[in-house]
Formats: sequence, structure tokens, C-alpha cells
Amino acid sequence: MLDMKPLAILLALLLLFGACSNQSKNKSDEKLIADSSATTESESDTVAIDRYVKEIKSKIPRLNYKRSLQYNLGDYTFDISTYFDNDNKQIALIEDGHRGEYGYRRLSVYYKNEHPVFAEVNEKAAMGSNNQYTEAKVYFKPNLKVIKALERKSLIENNIQDIPFTPFVPDTLGYVEKASFFKRVIDQTGEFDLPFEEIKKIDSREYLILGKNDPNSYHVKLLILAPDSTIKKLKANQAAFKGKKLGLTWDYENSKGYESLVYKSGQIHY
Repeated sequence: MLDMKPLAILLALLLLFGACSNQSKNKSDEKLIADSSATTESESDTVAIDRYVKEIKSKIPRLNYKRSLQYNLGDYTFDISTYFDNDNKQIALIEDGHRGEYGYRRLSVYYKNEHPVFAEVNEKAAMGSNNQYTEAKVYFKPNLKVIKALERKSLIENNIQDIPFTPFVPDTLGYVEKASFFKRVIDQTGEFDLPFEEIKKIDSREYLILGKNDPNSYHVKLLILAPDSTIKKLKANQAAFKGKKLGLTWDYENSKGYESLVYKSGQIHY
């Protein structure tokens, strides 16, 4: 405040400084009180959200849910599951993804009154011979304003629990588009409305492949365990049906610890 002032008024400023500093101190005290109040409110919010999310997690095995097909683009494979409460309102959404053989990502978003209040990410990024493990969690107000965002990282998976979370700035600008992306995945619309591409044999097993002849197209691979009349018709003339839309029913089946997306039945949409 005093730097670079003409020497002629220095004394006057010094005389005023006592009064100014008292006013400044009062304002600083007010700001500290306000910040302290905001921090207390923020901590109260996060504690309440933690309690709410813990309750939802305990209910998830019993909730109604809708799971998408499993989509592949390049070396990334993922699916989306959305969970509903007794009033059929979305209460949680989980994206499970795998990159190549070793990388994985799980994004979980929890909703209250159909607004996201908490998101967490668990991710392993394989970088050559090294790995990086990341955990992050973000607390939201109903208007998507971030209350708190924390993360921790480790090169060793077993050590990450010993590392404290530290604040970070999350990117929430793309949330609306991300929410729309998730909805298209679940509803099989837009880029996820895929036609028949081929029936392919891989390691002695047959798969129904959905997709487009485009490197930027998503693809779906369904294991065929019991060929029905639709599968037989497709196999008889694959070229003629390529690009046709199929009405499908499917399920996820677990065999010896491995989960597969399995074809159940289908119809060709002419």
C-alpha cells in the first residue's frame, strides 16, 4: 500500500495506516469467519454425501438395473449399467472399461433426486512396463457445482490405500455431453445403433459382430452358444444382410471366472 508513493505524503499515509489496518483486520476477520463457515458447510455436505453413497452401495445388489451391450473401440472395451430406485428414478450409473489386457477403468456416479451428487474413478493405466493406479472422488451440489474433489495416485496398487487424497480441479464442463453419451449407450441410439457386420469364428467359437466398416465405429461381439434360425439365415448369406439392423436379446454369462456377452435371440429388420 505504501510502496512507490511520493515521499511528501508518506507521513500522512503512516498516520492513516493504523485506522486502515484496523479496518483491514476487521475485513480479514470477517473473511476468515466466512471461509470457516463455508468450510464447515462443505465438510458437512461431504459427510452427508458419504453416508448417502454408502447406503446406495449397500442396496445396489438388490436394485433394478439396465445394462448396455459391451462396446469396443480400438483397444478400449466398456459397458454401462444404470440402477433405479423403487420409483424407477436413476440412482447410480457405473461404467466398467478395459484398455488392452492390463488397463482398466471404473467410473461410478451416484444420484439424489436425479442429480449427480458424487462420482468416483478407479483406474489403472498401463504404460509400457510401468503402471499407474489412480483413485479420485468428486462431491457435487445439485447444480453440478463442485464441493470438493480429491485424488491419489501410486505406481504400486497395494500402496495406494496408504497414500492420502489431495485436492485437484476436475473437468465438469463436458458433463452434459458425457451424460448424453451414457444415455445413447444404454438406449443403443446414435453411434451405438449398430447393424449386422458379420459372423466370425475366433478360437473355435462363433461370434455375432455388430458394427460398421469404419475404424471409428464402435463394435459389439456376442458369443453364439445356440444358433437359431436367425443366425443360420445370416450365415447363409452374410453379404446380403451386412448393414441390416437386428432386434436382439442378450445376456451376460460367467464361465470359469470370465464374463461373456451371449446372444440369445434375434430378428432381422428388413
